[in-house]
Amino acid sequence: MRPRIENPESIVYITPPPPDPSDIFIADLAVLDHEHKEIFRKALARILSAPTAEHTYAQILDGLPTKESFHDSYVWMRRHPVYELEHTEVCEGFLDKARDFRAKFDPSELLFKQSCNAMWIHGSNSDLDHEVQCPLPIHGTPMNRPRWDADDAMTRFHIFRDKYERKVPINPPPPRCVRSSNDWPELDDYHIVGLAIGSRQWGQPVDEEAVAAAEARLKDITPSSPLWKPRLEDSN
Repeated sequence: MRPRIENPESIVYITPPPPDPSDIFIADLAVLDHEHKEIFRKALARILSAPTAEHTYAQILDGLPTKESFHDSYVWMRRHPVYELEHTEVCEGFLDKARDFRAKFDPSELLFKQSCNAMWIHGSNSDLDHEVQCPLPIHGTPMNRPRWDADDAMTRFHIFRDKYERKVPINPPPPRCVRSSNDWPELDDYHIVGLAIGSRQWGQPVDEEAVAAAEARLKDITPSSPLWKPRLEDSN
C-alpha cells in the first residue's frame, strides 16, 4: 500500500549537502562504451568546428579579444588595450593556430570529475531522429530511464545538472493531476500489463513477450515515479 502523507505542507525541502570528497573520482572517456564514446567525439568535434568556437579560441591564442567580443562580455573601458590598439580583428595566423590545435586535439585526454549520481533529462514529445548524425540536442524518449522528478532528484537524491542552477523551494510544488507517459514512460508499460490481464480473462490472445518486457521495465523506476510502491523491507 502506498504511504500517505497527512500534511504535505509540513514537509521542508532542503538543499542536499555537497558530496564527500572521497566519493569524487576523476574519469576519462574510458568509462564509456564504444558507441557513447563516438557520440561524444562527434558532438565535441561539431562544437569545436563551429565558427564561434574557432573565433573564440583564436582570440584566446591571440591574447586579446576583438572589440565586438569585448562589447558582448564587458562594460566599456576607455583605456582598455582593445580600444587603444583598435583591435577589431584577430591577428594574422591565430585562426590557423586554433584550427591546427583542434586537428591535433584528442578527446581521450580529457578528465572529468564525477560527483552526481545520475543525469535527468526533460521529457519530450519527439523521438530521436536516427537519420540525423549530430547527437544534439538530447531529447527524453522512452529509452531514457529511469526518470526522476526534478525537485525530488535535487533535494532527496543528489541528482542535478548544476547544483547552483536554481534555489530549491521550501515547499515543493504539488504533483500534477494528469501524468503523461512522455514524462513517465512506465505508464505505457503499466497500460500494456493491464490490457493483458483483461485479455487473458476474456480468452483473447496476448503478446507474452511484450508483456514480459513491460513488466521488466516496470521494475526500472525511481521513487519519483507515480507507480512507485515502497517494498516492505524499505519501511522497516
